Amino acid sequence: MDLDKSSVWKEWYSEKGTNIEPEIPQLELLLRQIGGIRILDFGCGAGRHSLYFAKKGFEVSGFDFSRDGVNQALSLMQDENLRADLRVWDMSSGPLPYDAGYFDAVVVVRVIHHGLSAEIKKVVSEIDRVIRLGGFIYLQEPAYDKAFDKDGSPKFESYEVLEPGTFLEHSGREKGIPRHYFKEEELAALFSNYKVLEHHEGSTHFRGHCLIAKKVENL
Repeated sequence: MDLDKSSVWKEWYSEKGTNIEPEIPQLELLLRQIGGIRILDFGCGAGRHSLYFAKKGFEVSGFDFSRDGVNQALSLMQDENLRADLRVWDMSSGPLPYDAGYFDAVVVVRVIHHGLSAEIKKVVSEIDRVIRLGGFIYLQEPAYDKAFDKDGSPKFESYEVLEPGTFLEHSGREKGIPRHYFKEEELAALFSNYKVLEHHEGSTHFRGHCLIAKKVENL
């Protein structure tokens, strides 16, 4: 994704502030049960989840393609006298800059859907590579049935269909950015080597897939 489009998310960062997603404390508990300390905040934005885990004593790494977002996150860390390895990085630019099996958990909140299916598969492969066996993924992504009618038509007015489940809006805050909507079986196939511990859809805070899963085998 073009780094020049990073300004798209400024308003979104302001809306979220430092409020964490409701499932994050559950992930924290799971990590403490296995003695996990290394967290990757994948698409960290302005750092709300990085800040949370850093305050709790975890070793936090994170990245975002938005320089504005990363700078905000680093400022939050500085204000709280905390440390985290946060950097500007585009998930589509190649292999993640982390060693295989390095992280005990990866937090991915509404990030990987911004791409075509082939790109998403590459990104998921990289996420899997950096999670250790027995580690966790927390994933939040848009659900197909929340955005498409039964005939496959998007519930939006101005759009271009790029491929099944993926469209490009011609207006609005995410104009010109691909968005993919996942069916449950699609997520199951992408993360076939994970055991799902929690999965729900359509909660009050986000009408889409909310998933916590444990890596049980290597691909």
